[in-house]
Amino acid sequence: MICSFYNAVKPIFFAVLIVTITTCSSDNPTAPPEPPEPTDLASIQLSCLISPTPFKAEGQWHLVYEIIVKNQGQTSVEIERVEVFSDNQRLTGYEGTELARRTLTESRTLIAGQTNLIFLWITVTENQSPMTLSNKIKVTGTDLPQTIEVSVDSSEATVIGPPLKGENWLAANISNFSHHRRAAIDFGGTLRIAQRFSIDWVRLTENGQTFTGDPKINANYDAYGARILAVADGVVVAVRDGMSENIPGETPSNVTLDNAGGNWILLNIGNNKFALYAHLIPGSIRVQPGQSVNKGDTMAFLGNSGNSTEPHLHFHFGETFGTQRNSGLNTKGLPYVFKSFEIQSGRPVLGKRTLELPLDKAVVRFPELDVDGE
Repeated sequence: MICSFYNAVKPIFFAVLIVTITTCSSDNPTAPPEPPEPTDLASIQLSCLISPTPFKAEGQWHLVYEIIVKNQGQTSVEIERVEVFSDNQRLTGYEGTELARRTLTESRTLIAGQTNLIFLWITVTENQSPMTLSNKIKVTGTDLPQTIEVSVDSSEATVIGPPLKGENWLAANISNFSHHRRAAIDFGGTLRIAQRFSIDWVRLTENGQTFTGDPKINANYDAYGARILAVADGVVVAVRDGMSENIPGETPSNVTLDNAGGNWILLNIGNNKFALYAHLIPGSIRVQPGQSVNKGDTMAFLGNSGNSTEPHLHFHFGETFGTQRNSGLNTKGLPYVFKSFEIQSGRPVLGKRTLELPLDKAVVRFPELDVDGE
C-alpha cells in the first residue's frame, strides 16, 4: 500500500543541480569503462559540506552529512571503499554498488578534474552521539586510505511543533536516497542542500490510498485543504501566491527554480532558523511578510501548486542566507525534531515519540494541541 503510493510519487519538489559534475561519455554506451590509472594520494581532495547536527529518530542518534571528493590529478581514479569510525570503532562502511548509490553520480569513478558528493547517513545506537567522525576513503593506486575528520556540531536539533494536525499523515521522501537529499544547488560558489531533511506530507484514507473517487480531482485527496500551522512563534519573511493548481497525476510543465514551490510561506522562527511551507492552495494564504504569528496559528491551506503531482505539504527547515532566498532554497538544511507525535504504522518502531524526527514512510498522528506543558 505505502510502497505503491511511494513509487508513484515523482520528485514532488523541484530541485536543480547547478554544481558542475563532469561525467564520462563513450561512443559505445554498452562498453565497460577502462580501469582507472594509478594516481598519487595528493591528487584527491576531500572536504565536508557541513558538520552534522545529531538528532534522535526511533530511539537512535542520526548523523547526516556529505563528503566532497575532487580528483585533482590528470588520470581517472575509482573510489574503492569508504569507512566511518568514531574513537577507533567502525560505525559503517561501503564499497561496490552500495558505495556507488551513495554518490551524486551513482558511480565510483572520477575522471580527471571531476567532483562528486558522497551522501552519508550514520545511525548510532549509543546513548550519546560521537563528537568526531573519522572518514577513511580508499581510491585506486594507493596503499592507504585518505582520512578526513568531521566534527559533529555540538548544538541540538531545533524543537518545533507540528505543521499539520490529526492522524494518518505519511512522511514521504526523507531518506539518504530521496531526491530531496540529492538536491545540491550552487549559490555563488557555495553549495546548499536546503532539502536535506525535507518531508512531503500526504494523508492516507482508511483504505491506505491518498484519495477517494476520481484521482484527477484535488478535492478528493484526504490532505487537500488541511490547515497549515506555524511550527513556532515567528515572523513571516516572504510569501508567494497566485499560482494555479495542477491536475493530480500530471507532471507540471515549465518548472523553474523560482516557481517550483508553487504558493509558499517562509517563516523566520529566530536564531536564523527558517521553515518553508510549499504547494499551498492559491488565495488561501492568511499571512503577509512582516506579520508575527504564534505557534499553532493557521497560515494557509494545503494544496497542489508548483512542482507537485498531488496535494501535499512540502516542509523543510534550516539556516537561510542571502537577500534573494529563492523560495527558501538558499538554505543550509538542518534537522529538527517534533515535541510530540505518534507513529501509527510504516516503521519498525511504533507508538508515542518525543523530541524525534519521523523517518521515511512513517504514518504519523500529530497532537490536536501542542502547547508547552501539555
